Amino acid sequence: MLDRIRASAKPVIAAINGTTVAGGLELALACDIRLATSSARIGDGHLKFGTVPGAGGGTITPRAIGPGMAKLLLFTAELWGAQRALAAGLIEAIFPDDTFLEEVDKVAEKISCHSPSGLAITKALVDSSQSQSIEEGLGAEIDALRQYMRSHDFAEGLAAFKEKRVPQFTGT
Repeated sequence: MLDRIRASAKPVIAAINGTTVAGGLELALACDIRLATSSARIGDGHLKFGTVPGAGGGTITPRAIGPGMAKLLLFTAELWGAQRALAAGLIEAIFPDDTFLEEVDKVAEKISCHSPSGLAITKALVDSSQSQSIEEGLGAEIDALRQYMRSHDFAEGLAAFKEKRVPQFTGT
């Protein structure tokens, strides 16, 4: 399931409301964006119970927050509050508990109004950049842009900009 989330062409948002530990953290890390309530608590308790990560905790966590912070999180098995998780780069934003779902919906709406194919290309570029040199990444960007420039959504976006209207993207 986590591989399918990571491989999805569509952006996936983790809405963290409450305590997210071990497998829950690995699920959240499979998502593209992690949003949390101000009262959220996030950690990895594998070692606390004599187990080890097996679904991305040891591989994805250091890519998200760096190896030192990942080791601190994994080795201590502590739960971090939302502010500490944000400062470490484990989550991207914090929203008040009482308006959390509305705020997550607003983020999702902002994303969903863009070209589906443009989003898929951008997600793939960001994901692949993690294992590429800057030169390789820039080459991939140029190739992707050349391909995307032949799409309906590219033409529609430029036309909408010129005509000062909202674009009608189709994903083609």
